[in-house]
Amino acid sequence: MSDGVGAGSLMRMLKGVSRSFYLSIRILPARVRHPIALAYLLARASDTIADTRALPQMDRIRDLRRLDAAIADAQDCFTFDSLPDRMGCSPEEELLLKNISGILRHLSQNTSSEERTEIQNVLHTIISGQILDLERFDQLPHTIRALQTTEELHDYTWRVAGVVGSFWTRISFLHHIFPPNENLQSIEKSGIQFGQGLQLVNILRDLPGDLKNFRCYLPAVEISAAGLTPDQLLAPENWDRLKPVYAKWLDMAENHLMAGWQYVLKVPRRYWMMRLACAWPVLIGLETLGMLRGENPLEAKRHKVTRGWIYRLMIVSFVCHFIPGMWQCLPRLSLSRRTLDRVRDQFSMK
Repeated sequence: MSDGVGAGSLMRMLKGVSRSFYLSIRILPARVRHPIALAYLLARASDTIADTRALPQMDRIRDLRRLDAAIADAQDCFTFDSLPDRMGCSPEEELLLKNISGILRHLSQNTSSEERTEIQNVLHTIISGQILDLERFDQLPHTIRALQTTEELHDYTWRVAGVVGSFWTRISFLHHIFPPNENLQSIEKSGIQFGQGLQLVNILRDLPGDLKNFRCYLPAVEISAAGLTPDQLLAPENWDRLKPVYAKWLDMAENHLMAGWQYVLKVPRRYWMMRLACAWPVLIGLETLGMLRGENPLEAKRHKVTRGWIYRLMIVSFVCHFIPGMWQCLPRLSLSRRTLDRVRDQFSMK
């Protein structure tokens, strides 16, 4: 067990458990990078515990509640009572869990009281969503259960992702990234939609895998209105009946991501690296939605942008940031890989 975790170790662990999000966090201004990276690692640790099948449901819920209490009390010594030697997670995730005490010590000793409060609040909400998820879905194994209503889906996306947009905004205001005359509530609302949009992308992309794990995040009331049951979503031939429901949530996700783009535009231009850090998830999310449109999501096909596409996006977005007209329309351009390639070829050598 580590006695402590330095800032460099935090970033190395972050790179191990989330290469794409690491790209965004590493270019943030230093004063916001540290609390955001710390909160993300704690959220990833709780997510790993919630998702592992090596522990019974009640053990996972107990460990999540203990972790929530340790974060709330800023404890500097914590271990998971029931952490097995082989959890079925990646070596990087196992390393994260084994260093949780050092990460909590870092939270206790190397954050301001204001930062610590924001981290505690966001983690409490995220963990509450993870516990609610376990209570909903893991009580009846081998039975597909769906969220019941639209309100439940909105609540879930708020707890596990929308609250992250709120947290990101509050940390940014705390460190004076946004001008003091900006309206916190207005920007925070866009940040919440930003986070919810990203989570909806995950839900829509992961529908086949979730169904195989006996989970369905599309509301049962809407599935029923389409003349289907959650079990019937395992059959790709039922796609035509599900299509209107799925299309509705594709549009909702896109609307939320476009609110996220308005959030990006609110970041002052002098913080251009933070603008890019916020822009990349929006653009990747929109590209993923573009891949999902016109496909049959009930087929077990994994839709994920390639690493090469992400690197091209980074180059193009960097260049376009200094060309106002191109920057303003970048979200729409991102829906076409060929357009990105043309923009790159046109401007990268200038």
